[in-house]
Amino acid sequence: MMVEQRNQNIDWPEEDSDHDDSSPSTNRTFFSTWGWPLFGLAAFVIFELTADLNWSALVFALRFGWTYAYSGWFLWRSDPLATRGVALGSMHIAAGMGRIFWVSLSIMLFGLVIQNANLEGGMIHLIQRMAVAMGMVSASGIFLALLGSGLAWISGARLWVDPATYRLAAVQLWPPEELVRNRCGAILSMAVVGITLIAIPLCISLSLWIVENLPMRQQNLAMLIGFVGSILGIAAFFSWLLKQAKHRTCADTPEECWPEKV
Repeated sequence: MMVEQRNQNIDWPEEDSDHDDSSPSTNRTFFSTWGWPLFGLAAFVIFELTADLNWSALVFALRFGWTYAYSGWFLWRSDPLATRGVALGSMHIAAGMGRIFWVSLSIMLFGLVIQNANLEGGMIHLIQRMAVAMGMVSASGIFLALLGSGLAWISGARLWVDPATYRLAAVQLWPPEELVRNRCGAILSMAVVGITLIAIPLCISLSLWIVENLPMRQQNLAMLIGFVGSILGIAAFFSWLLKQAKHRTCADTPEECWPEKV
């Protein structure tokens, strides 16, 4: 029997909180109404204060990750199983960080092209600031994805990450219903790709350091083996790890994530 639970402590984002009969499809939230003006204004203020398009683009892109962030916070607070709640919350917020990453990266690249005509000597500095901003977002998303999947793996919970959770969170409906698309696997894939891109240069650098201590005539062969071995070995390992993580943590149906729905 499905039970609708309304948590009185997390009703802030509801625009019409005193209409308890609002359906998930028609309910409007504070951020669905004022999100674009608020984040647009915040991005404009940041740009005016810092003249830095990178941080301004990042602030504006936060709007695109808000729905996942609020869904994750709602599931975190509402789930009676603490570990499952933390895992679901972390995975939803990681999905939001992924959206923020791609939107802000697109805006920054566009701004880089526009500013290229006016910034001849400062291009390297601009790219460095862009790399710092993107690194912060990607590292946060990878950490949260690893946290959520790790908790699910250890506890045996199965996770379901659906964009439709936001409209249910807006009316405080738990456990979630009418969910059809699980993005858990896509989130894990993005996290593993990010780790792989970090691990390959590190392993290649380690291989080069080892090669430097070998006799000169052995260095070329060792360098080739280290370079190819690092790429193939890391790719194979993380491909296996991703397959295992999806099998152990991603739910096939919403009911597998929330047995309370049955």
